[in-house]
Order: sequence, then structure tokens, then C-alpha cells
Amino acid sequence: MPAGRANAGEEVQSSGRNYRVSTVHAVADRLLAQAHRERRTIDPIQMQKLVYLAQGWALALRGQELFWEPIAVSEHGPLVAELHRALNRFGAGPIHRELLAASVSTNPKVATAPLGPTEIIIVDGIWEAYGAMSGPQLISLIDEPDAPWDAARRRAIPGKPCQISLNTLRQWILARHELTDRALEAGQSPCELMKAASRSPIVVTQQSVAMHRAERSTAVRDAEVSNESRTKVSVLSTRHVRNERGRGQWLKLVLAFVSLALVSAAGFVLG
Repeated sequence: MPAGRANAGEEVQSSGRNYRVSTVHAVADRLLAQAHRERRTIDPIQMQKLVYLAQGWALALRGQELFWEPIAVSEHGPLVAELHRALNRFGAGPIHRELLAASVSTNPKVATAPLGPTEIIIVDGIWEAYGAMSGPQLISLIDEPDAPWDAARRRAIPGKPCQISLNTLRQWILARHELTDRALEAGQSPCELMKAASRSPIVVTQQSVAMHRAERSTAVRDAEVSNESRTKVSVLSTRHVRNERGRGQWLKLVLAFVSLALVSAAGFVLG
């Protein structure tokens, strides 16, 4: 069973083994590195689904979460708010790894913790198993009846935040892919288990396609608002700098005038 939430970088024990709890940004960076290696891209919509599946598989394989950030229930699917804020600027387009890394490293509010060897194996397995799936395919997978997001969305109270239970997510992965204790102990690597599970047929429904279009439209709109706000802040900062420079120049002129007046007055007195 999943333990209580741990902090970023904390070593936790599950099933007699020690694991590191990382951050969602470290998971995203690893996925982007794998995509870059294969000359492929990931957009924010795909990324949210991939980190969600990574969390679920980590819970199923080791009984402990992969990253500490909670997964919220949004209109279009599971959403990690901390990651959403970092990805907002990209809209529905590809995520640029270096820009994401820069925004994370300069934000003191973002907790950082590197992935350990075991965690890297899980994230790489997620990429190999699900990285080639389209947005509608990933939505069809997580939007199955009684899947964690679907169940949490139906019980959510309008206007109030709702999170997906770690235990519910774990049980869904175990049940959907028939991962019994015997199967988990059979010696197959996490990557092999995930690749075998990803071969299960996924029916892409019209609803999934419509949801993907709606999510892309929302992402584009949010990016426009975010970029507009960022531009306003930049303009205001530039104006502030110019005003400060202007004040500095006026102060220099005043000081020069005062100095000249003092020199003149001193010369008059001595004369």
C-alpha cells in the first residue's frame, strides 16, 4: 500500500527496499531527454498524461509514489498544478527542454530532487511504452469508465479542488493490467511489464478526440494569457528601469548645478 506523501528527495522504504521520492519536474525532464534523443517532441497535454501514468506505475511496482506533488482533477484530465504552471507558456506546442529547465531553476518555490537509478528505469519504461501514443489515445486510456480520473471527476464537488487518490491510482494500474504479486515477482523488468501492458487495445472514441481538441484550445488560450501577462511585466520592468535612469540623470544635473553654485559662491567670498 502506498505510504503517506513524502517530501522531495526523501528516501522512503516500501516492501523492504529504499526508494527516492523525486519531483514531477525531474520526471518531465527525463521524458524530454528521451524524446530529444529520438528526435521527437512532447506537448504539455501529453506530458500531463505521461507523468500521471508514471506515478501510477511507480505505485504499482514499488508501492511508493515517484514524485511528491499531488495530482488534481481538471476538466480535461489529471493535472499536476506545479507542472502546469511551468508548461503554461508552451500552449499546445512542443515543450523546449532548455526553457523548462531554466524556468524551474530560477523559481525558488519549485522543489528539486534528481531521479535515482530505480526511478530512471520506471520513467524510461513509461517513455518506451506510451511515448508514441497520440493525445486522443492517452485520453482514451485514462478516461476509461471507473478509471481514477473518471471516478474522481464524478464525485467532485463543483468549485472545490479534488485530488486523485494514490491508492486508487495504484489499484487501477494493477487491475487493468492484471499485475498480480506473482507477475510482479516473476523477474520481468519494469520496462517489459509496461511495454506488454501498453499493447492492450485502446479504443479511441469520438469523445476522446473532442476532449483532446478542447484541451488543446484551452492550452492555447492559457498560453496567450500567460505570454500577455509576461509581456506586460517586461514592459513595466523596462519602464521602471528607464524611470530610474531618468531620476539618476536629473540628480546628477542637480548635484552638478549645486556644486557649480558653491564654487562660484566660494570664489565671490574669497575675491
